[in-house]
Amino acid sequence: MGRSEVLTKLPLDRWAKIMGIDPLHFNGVLDDTHTTQSCEQPWMQFAWQSNDRIGREDIAVAIAQAALAQTWAESTAPSTLAARLIGGM
Repeated sequence: MGRSEVLTKLPLDRWAKIMGIDPLHFNGVLDDTHTTQSCEQPWMQFAWQSNDRIGREDIAVAIAQAALAQTWAESTAPSTLAARLIGGM
């Protein structure tokens, strides 16, 4: 199971499944008997562990930021609409 220091509403393993990433590789497992079509190298936890790849922590941060943006948009949109209707803007 993918883990991160950042809490997200969308589990990392679910994100990997949506993106079509092999679950073993996404969780850092490299098995010579398991063949995959998507990637030959396992995902690392942190970007600094591999010089040209992002890590699961980076994905978690992006998911958390997207959820925060969605929450902000949902909380401000109704009040803005109500203010325009009431204020006659």
